[in-house]
Amino acid sequence: METEKEAIGAWGLVRWSDTGEELQAYYSFGEYDEETDCDTYGIHDSKIFFYCSGESELQSFMIGDDEHCTLKWYEVQYR
Repeated sequence: METEKEAIGAWGLVRWSDTGEELQAYYSFGEYDEETDCDTYGIHDSKIFFYCSGESELQSFMIGDDEHCTLKWYEVQYR
């Protein structure tokens, strides 16, 4: 029996609204742990662009109504 994979975050391409500059960034679906300075899945906070609740919230960043940046694409990461 195959176990279901858990989505832990996503890599995506962010475009800044003011400059048009693009950045590949990591979005975590976990929570920040102050004691370890990592998210729920052990990813160090310095590697995380933004924390979000999951893929549905991530998709909302693609609409382009944020004054700072828009998510152009993403690929969910599993463990």
